[in-house]
Amino acid sequence: MRTFFLDHPSVSGNQVVLRGSQARHLRLVLRLEPGEQVRLFDGTGSVYSARINQILKDQACLDILDRYT
Repeated sequence: MRTFFLDHPSVSGNQVVLRGSQARHLRLVLRLEPGEQVRLFDGTGSVYSARINQILKDQACLDILDRYT
């Protein structure tokens, strides 16, 4: 499972948005698609399991499935 760092933890309820280089890497390099799962960590000890919901040009919207501390 691919792992991404949340440089600005933007967790809102059960959703998170990856922006900029993280979103471009997800879309162009890894070629991930909606429905695929990834792991997120925020540098404060929280790790999230998330599913890609939508991928746009410079952002990716994900639904959080689980949070581990």
